[in-house]
Formats: sequence, C-alpha cells, structure tokens
Amino acid sequence: MRPLVLPVAAGAQALTLNFTESSTATERTVGPASCGGVISLTYTAVTGLNLCQRLEVWASTAACEDERGDAPLLASVSTTDLMLAGGTTTDEIEVAIASLPLYGESTCADFSGEGEAHLCATFGSRVGIYTSECTLFSASTEPVVIFDAQPPPVPVISAVVPLDSALRVTVEGSDYARLLVDISLAGSGEWIRASGAVTSGSGVTIPQLANEVLYDVRVAAEDAALNVSEPSAVAQGMPIATQGFWGDYKDSGGGQAGCSTVGGGLAPAALLALGLLRRRRRS
Repeated sequence: MRPLVLPVAAGAQALTLNFTESSTATERTVGPASCGGVISLTYTAVTGLNLCQRLEVWASTAACEDERGDAPLLASVSTTDLMLAGGTTTDEIEVAIASLPLYGESTCADFSGEGEAHLCATFGSRVGIYTSECTLFSASTEPVVIFDAQPPPVPVISAVVPLDSALRVTVEGSDYARLLVDISLAGSGEWIRASGAVTSGSGVTIPQLANEVLYDVRVAAEDAALNVSEPSAVAQGMPIATQGFWGDYKDSGGGQAGCSTVGGGLAPAALLALGLLRRRRRS
C-alpha cells in the first residue's frame, strides 16, 4: 500500500529544510563557476518516537513529490538516530552542486543551459496508538537551486564622470550583481583589472587614479551565478583635481601659513566653518 502523505501540520510532527546561510531565502542561484562547490542545508525534524521511515533528503527537477521514487538521495537519517535525538533533531548537510540532477547527459562544468533543482525531504511516522499505517510527513519548505550558465547582457557605458583621483563610470540598465572594470592609459591597449572599484547604483567608481591623465575604460557585468559578460565598448575619462579646503581659504584672502600668519589669523574652528560655508554656497 502506498504511504499516506499528510501536511506537516498534522499531529506534533514537523519538518523544515532551509539554506543554512539564510532560513528565509527560498532560492539560490549558481553557475558553472560553482560546479566544484557545495550548498549547505539545515533540516529540523520534530518526529515523535513512533517512526516507521527514515528521514530522506533528495533533489528533483520538478516540484517535490510525496515520495522520493528514483530521485537521487542527498542525505538520510535512520529512525534509530532520530529517536535517540529525543524526537527533535537539527543538523546540516552539504550537497555537491555537481551532483544535482540538472545537467542531463552533460556534466556541470559543460552544461550551457538553465535549470532548477527542488530540494525535498520526508520522514514517516505512525499516527495514533493502534495503527500500523506509515504516514509520510513532507517538509513545509522547498528550497530551489537555480543553475544559470548564460552570461548577462554586455553593459553599455552611459557616462564617465571625472572625480578627484577617480572616475565614476555609469552604465545603462541594472542586470548585474557586480561590475568588473578594466582600465588602461589611453591608446596603450594594456588593460588591467581596476583594483578597489566599487559597484553602487547603476555604475562603479574607480579610485586611486592620476589626475590630468586620460584613461580608457571598459566594463563587464557579472551576475548572481558568477557568469561574466563580454566587455563593453571602450570609453574615456580624465580625473580632475578639485580645489579643496585650502584653495577656498586662500581665495578668501588667507595666507599659506594659516592661523600663524602675522597680524592674527582665523582660529582653526573659524577656518573650518569658512570652508564648510563656501562649499554649501557652491552646492
């Protein structure tokens, strides 16, 4: 007889299955760059003591079924171990990304499409004192691993804004998790990856550049699965030095020596207030 499957709410039994790094996340996106890695899962089972089937965790290419069938088994816990845990047990398991049933006849590293694996779990318990029927309890949660081997669209640079010792590169759209910036002296063709570049909003800021030097820049997009696009068309920008506080002070009649100038100078607090005031007026 096929075991009866009841929702988790029946009786005192309960089962959850979640990504270890986030119990609220329902999806995790991976790609070819993650084929050598693992996904950590945490299960919590409240089983009672009248168990009749071990806890099983498996992966399916469709929504979780009531029973595992021929789906590959990822982990299991015997009924004995569950009962020794006192009827409630929580533990972590690691699932190799390359072992998920996503790739058909291909391997993880060679798979070039998209797919998803649903992570499922059940255990069996006899509900009631006088019954011999084994009731399966399914996990109330169903984490999904999405495999994406497709690179994001090539970004389009919309502007290169000069800053002091830096450039701010903005791009059209936002279909990326991170922007990777290559930079070279204009016309040299000797590209290097810009270290310290910070993605924010719709662009990226490249620090630690020389002022009054013309640079070539290009940008590639990286998505959540770590797929990287082809680089964008080349754009150019030149960092420009800003005047700064002492330039403001000298323009207002101050001397190079500051508050030690003969004839009396402004106190440091007054100098700071003057600089802030001039900047506010300009903004």
